[in-house]
Order: sequence, then structure tokens, then C-alpha cells
Amino acid sequence: MKRFVCSALCLVFAFNLSYADTVMRVVKKDGTVEKYKVSDVDFVDFEEDSSVFNPQVYEFVDLGLPSGTLWATCNVGAISQEDYGDYFAWGETSPKSEYFYDNNKWYSEEGETQMSKYNEVDSLTLLLPEDDAATVNWGEEWRMPTEDEIRELEQKCTYTWIEINGVGGGQFTGPNGNSIFIPASGDYYGSKLNSESKFGYFWSSSLMGKGERSAYYMSVFTDGQGANGDARGTGKPVRPVRK
Repeated sequence: MKRFVCSALCLVFAFNLSYADTVMRVVKKDGTVEKYKVSDVDFVDFEEDSSVFNPQVYEFVDLGLPSGTLWATCNVGAISQEDYGDYFAWGETSPKSEYFYDNNKWYSEEGETQMSKYNEVDSLTLLLPEDDAATVNWGEEWRMPTEDEIRELEQKCTYTWIEINGVGGGQFTGPNGNSIFIPASGDYYGSKLNSESKFGYFWSSSLMGKGERSAYYMSVFTDGQGANGDARGTGKPVRPVRK
């Protein structure tokens, strides 16, 4: 962050430093003014202020849904609405090279279940913020949609298969006429990308039923769309939501 504006610097060096009553005036963007005696100033420089964080602004769309849920215009890791973005196993927050049930972050061969979290023992059926790929990667205002929210998308929106910049995918148009596009990203099992350009997917934050092996996701394809369940070790994109 620049601590002093260039025009102020020019004033400093234009004046004779021997005059004690010479001052440097710093005019800030908010209109406030600070004055410094030139005789008290040793030197002036510029530096970046690492304490100032300017978060990326992620765009979202109000589809006019009854719940008031606002949907992001692209997937986590994507740079456009037609970009696939990153792929995540359910309950993980970073992409990886291979996606298997037994290399899931929470897989464990010990205890009564094969998962150490989100299982029949702890009764957790909804991702906590620290395990939500949308929250971790985009910030606390964002999260993965619940099962109810993806079913609302399924039931309250008009669905159309379209192409954007040569990429096929499903368009959901809400009651107010606004829409979002879900690209046909396919998904990963192991290191293989399956069904690219034919099916698009994104995870919900909801575990499927009382079991521990599957979670809900939304799928789009040429003939339709709908919510379903899949093994949580599979790699799928994430489409964030917010209120």
C-alpha cells in the first residue's frame, strides 16, 4: 500500500529542507489531510501492506427461488461459467490426482465404520464448514448446497440443454427469468474422467440417508436433470450457494 502519494513527494523535494516551517501535506482518498514537518522526515518510500486483504469477488445469481438461495455463476476453481473447475471428493476441500473410496480423507479401516467422520456413529449428515469445499476455497459467505436446495433447483426451475462457447451443459432458469449454467464436466473415478461433455455434476453438502457411503449430487444431461446419490470418494465439481 502506498503510504504517501506521489504529488506529496514532489512537494517534499521541491522545498528547501532547511526551513523548519515547511510541511508535507498528505491528502488521503477519504479527504482527510495529515501534515508532517519536513525537518522530522528522514526519508519517504513505498511498500506493500500485507495486512490489507482484497478478496476475490465471486458472482452469483438470484433465481427467484422460494428459499432465497443465491447460486454462484461458476464452479469452484473455474474462471468462467462453462469452465469445469476443480473436482473434489465429498467432504474434502482440495482437488487430487486420483479419486477412490479408500483414499478419501475420512476413510478408516478401524472402528465400527469405514469412515471416521460423517458416519452412523457421529450422526453427522451435513458437511461442517471446515469440510465444505465452497466455504474453504471461497470464504465463509459461501457453502455447498443442501439436498433440499438442489431439489428446489430441480423442481422450481425450467431446464434446458444448451451450449456456451462450444461447451454443452444444463441451464436452470428460475421463476424470475434469471439462469445459471452447469457445464457437462463429467466426474472422476480413480484417475479417469468419465462422461465429459455428456453429463455435468456437482455435489450437495448432504449425506445420503443414514448410511455413510454416498452423498447427494445434481446431474445434468441432454434429456433432463435431477438429484441422485453417489459414492463420496468420486471426484465431482462444486457449485457454491449463499443467502
